[in-house]
Amino acid sequence: MILRARILLTFVCSLIALVACSGSGDAEVADAVSSCEASAQQVVARFDAFLEPYNDLSPDEFLAAPNLAGLDDFQNDIADLVVDVATNPNDDCTERDLEREVDMALEDHAGTGLLNQYLVGLIRQGLAVERRDIAVAPDDDLLALLPLLGPGSSITFSAGTFSLDATVLIQSDLLLVGAGRDETIIESSAESAAFAVLGSGNLVVNDLSVHHVGDAPASVVLVIDAALEMVRVGLAGGIVDADEGGGSGLVLTESEKQPDVAVVLDDAVIFGNEAAGIAVTGSFAPDVLNSSIEANGQCGICFFDEAGGHIQSNTFVGNGVGLQSSGASTPEISQNSFDNNLVAGILIEVDAAPVLV
Repeated sequence: MILRARILLTFVCSLIALVACSGSGDAEVADAVSSCEASAQQVVARFDAFLEPYNDLSPDEFLAAPNLAGLDDFQNDIADLVVDVATNPNDDCTERDLEREVDMALEDHAGTGLLNQYLVGLIRQGLAVERRDIAVAPDDDLLALLPLLGPGSSITFSAGTFSLDATVLIQSDLLLVGAGRDETIIESSAESAAFAVLGSGNLVVNDLSVHHVGDAPASVVLVIDAALEMVRVGLAGGIVDADEGGGSGLVLTESEKQPDVAVVLDDAVIFGNEAAGIAVTGSFAPDVLNSSIEANGQCGICFFDEAGGHIQSNTFVGNGVGLQSSGASTPEISQNSFDNNLVAGILIEVDAAPVLV
């Protein structure tokens, strides 16, 4: 399946590059002016018009859409706009200038919707970023810093409480390290998710907690087609929406089958989420080890579809169901303890085939 958002990224950034090969050449032009700023605003306005019919879709729904009405027209319009700039002998807008103006316009444009932020982030990833290792304190603007970080970057958090009001989108390799699960607390009031790890992203998180706060429905961490490692991490506070969606501590889902995507949780504390502590769908097969999974409304861990994984040496206390295996799921369950779960410690639905060791 072609990832539609990747089409947008490749197309917009390759068109911007036309400026470098189709510009006004070596001849000097009297009174040349730059249309970079105005052209960048037109790119963003046309992007916004294209995206408007899809604003209610989640990123995974958008990626899975077999056809996107208006995509060809969007591409043709942007092509015409950029070629006009590149071939105008009275325009000194360079490739680098246009990239910078598009980047600034997109930064100002990004709305609060998860799909909008996801696509804007993909396009902005086409612009120059570098690997960086940074340290942050609670008064630093984390959301402003993230676009500056290239693949392989790291963020070290001091002790304290960090407040976020928008979803943190992660689409490349990133390491987050706190001062301790009880010392570094990230509180997010964002809708949909506090963190969304998408596509080629690979998130590693050590020694901090992420809590959803406020009344907006959301899960805490959403992973789509991506890899994840969490060690000594806390996830709490997921709230279901009016349709009983969302509300989990960690959601693992996919837009297409992803072979060998590694997800590991070790020594995690996942508690107080209205739906699942961990919801595993598609073909994800996480390793969940040595963790405490407590007081989650629907289930501590729910397996759906063809999900699998290894669930070993964990404690399940006070959940609706400790561990639920549904669909054709096949998790391997060993050396766990179950106590005071309201409905059952382990619930196996008819077509599921978990392995109990």
